[in-house]
Amino acid sequence: MREYEERRLVEAIQSPRLDNKVIAEASLAYLTKEGIVPEDYSVETLARAILYLIMLDESQAKSIADILERWMLWSQFGGMQKVQLDLLVKNKLSFCYASILVAVVQQANATESTLGSDMLESMRLWRRVRLG
Repeated sequence: MREYEERRLVEAIQSPRLDNKVIAEASLAYLTKEGIVPEDYSVETLARAILYLIMLDESQAKSIADILERWMLWSQFGGMQKVQLDLLVKNKLSFCYASILVAVVQQANATESTLGSDMLESMRLWRRVRLG
């Protein structure tokens, strides 16, 4: 059994990266299954609840911030190692919350870039704007 767990851990570390949205949806499914959040919550609704939780619970805020900082380091240095994966297993709830926040921020950034390119395209097509 120990050998199976070790092999599974190595496969998890070496597996290709998943999109943040996929991770957030899996986190939401896990939190729903465990009864931590209601079944009717969406990723966006849960993100609002997490931000509210961060304002109220300093220890939870520190735990989520720690996971977010480590996540940034993993993405900069090409992935995580066994020690880091063990940390996530021990702090599963904070990781789930962090993944929700990362996905919402990524989605917001994608929307902004589309808005900017749409505005530039509109300016290119409509050189003269009549006011009034």
